[in-house]
Amino acid sequence: MHYNRQPIAPWIEEDPWSHLCLNIENDSLQESRPHPIVNIAGSTILHQHEITFATGTSHCRAHAFAKMLAAAVIDGKYQPMPSLKVARPEGQEQDSTGRVLWIDSVHSFYTCCGIIEDIRHSVTTPLNNSNFKFICLDDLGM
Repeated sequence: MHYNRQPIAPWIEEDPWSHLCLNIENDSLQESRPHPIVNIAGSTILHQHEITFATGTSHCRAHAFAKMLAAAVIDGKYQPMPSLKVARPEGQEQDSTGRVLWIDSVHSFYTCCGIIEDIRHSVTTPLNNSNFKFICLDDLGM
């Protein structure tokens, strides 16, 4: 999980848990919402700091959809689907690459290698360890 919080310094005299409480009287709670990253036909389907699970039955093509989203985030666009728009998080330049962490709990090591190759062929940005990390839990014997 990825979350943002201020580090707790030992020299600060305030209650260390106070920053975890949301001020419900604050009118700007909407400003604290995660930044949208991927939109399809105007609807946001991925937000910054969200975990997305693609599940389904055998042969449902969930990994094909996940490959499309991963390629779109890494490249900033997805050519075969022009209605898919990718935004960059605040402070990140529009032409910089996005980052994806893929944890696969279903496929074999060899199938995961094929998924990586599929993504590699569908992006113009070279895949590297700074923009794409792939963890195959099957390879760990799980």
